[in-house]
Amino acid sequence: TAVSSSAFTISAGGTFTGRVIHGVTSAGLAGATVVVRDATQSFTATTSAGGDWTVTGVSAGTFTVDASKTGFVSSSIAGQVMTLPSTVVENIPLVPAATPGGIFGSIRNATTAALVTTSTLVEARSGMNVTTGTVVASQQTSTGTYALANLPSGVYTLVARNPAYSDGSGTGVVVGGGPASTGPDLVLNPLAGGTAARAVLSWGSTPRDLDTHLSGPVAGSASRFWVYYQRRGSCSASPFACLDVDDTDGNGPETVSISQVTPGVYRYYVYDFTNRSTPTSTALGVSGAKVDFYVGSTLVRRFFVPPGTGNAWAVFEWNGQTLTVLNQLYTVSGVPQPARVVSAGAPMTAADEVRQLSRQPGKPRY
Repeated sequence: TAVSSSAFTISAGGTFTGRVIHGVTSAGLAGATVVVRDATQSFTATTSAGGDWTVTGVSAGTFTVDASKTGFVSSSIAGQVMTLPSTVVENIPLVPAATPGGIFGSIRNATTAALVTTSTLVEARSGMNVTTGTVVASQQTSTGTYALANLPSGVYTLVARNPAYSDGSGTGVVVGGGPASTGPDLVLNPLAGGTAARAVLSWGSTPRDLDTHLSGPVAGSASRFWVYYQRRGSCSASPFACLDVDDTDGNGPETVSISQVTPGVYRYYVYDFTNRSTPTSTALGVSGAKVDFYVGSTLVRRFFVPPGTGNAWAVFEWNGQTLTVLNQLYTVSGVPQPARVVSAGAPMTAADEVRQLSRQPGKPRY
């Protein structure tokens, strides 16, 4: 998904799922009404006890998704390309009707997690994935932080613009229900450096530790590399892929870069290290995790973790040209196993490969 889009396109016969959550507690919100509509069609769903909704059999068109519930400020979502046969829509928070509030947070470099202390413009717009149009509030800042006050209760999109970086955005940002609250880190991808591709993972405060894993081809070999927190790779030598940032205390960012594309298939996974011993945990599915995938300086897709059970998330495959959506949760045993390098003769499908996550050496306790 290019976040500059204002709506999303659905092809015929697909199944589309999402979750409506309470904007203050983040719990699933039962009994909310979800409407998927365009100028000639409208599909309505009611959320389950866990806040989940599903729309099936939608014919081709460009749609808007609205969510509402009595006693809450309604919200809409836009800018998400729907990919058949099944696509997950990001969580839609609804805020209890309340007095105006504010939001504050940090602006960080995707490759270092350091604060961006050059002049950056932060803009707030009503709605989700709304990166153009009417600006409700803005701030020019050089401190690496932002603070926006006296916003009406509701859900916003924040966009950070800095000429040395690709635009960074936070969507589904909740305002209201009390004093100013902590918002998302706005993570900016540097334009300099000539990186071929980059994936940036961010999430909420829990689970504490989500890990990025990238597997891919090795030039001149049938083997595959595996880059993660204990084998961080190299962006200046083989495998020309490296883990830039490893985050262990929530929120992210956690970033992996590919400096030079080798013919073959790259696969990107997220492992819930916090719940490695609880394969049936639902923590990853409700973490709000998202992955921004850049090719060069262009954000080509934003992935949102699907709801469900599992401590491992297979996100995507990429061969240097074609991006294939996986977006599936798996239950992966956390029983310690010897380290294993995925090599010739090892499982090559994503479904098999994702189960190697628990074979990688563990972190020290913290």
